[in-house]
Amino acid sequence: MPRIVMFVGRCCAFFGLAALPYQFYLWVRHGEWTAFSPLGELKKLDRHYHWPWLWYPTDWIGLHQLLDATPLSLFLILVAIPIFCAGYLLAGWEEEKNQRREEALISEVNNFMQMRRTESRDLDQEIEAKEKKQE
Repeated sequence: MPRIVMFVGRCCAFFGLAALPYQFYLWVRHGEWTAFSPLGELKKLDRHYHWPWLWYPTDWIGLHQLLDATPLSLFLILVAIPIFCAGYLLAGWEEEKNQRREEALISEVNNFMQMRRTESRDLDQEIEAKEKKQE
């Protein structure tokens, strides 16, 4: 799970950083700067989903204006940071959990081995006692 979360964070950062060179390419080719905003890209997805808020916001108007004014590259990079940090934290928690599980397993194996040694010693003592009786 942490790998997936970190991968999503890396993808957001990559696409955020890749948007600027793409915009530069369009500017050099066509001579005018093409601005990409998160809201504009979400509106492109609206062809498949129906989100009326994207077109006609009735609440959260400030968020709507913020998403429209923020460059897509900046937005993706800012989104990537907490996602990547969450993946990093999840990886740490998973590692800690695996370490505790491994320590418990090692402890269980050691207890089992100690029990087997004790049984083996007891059995050896019984055999020696029987041999002494027979002599």
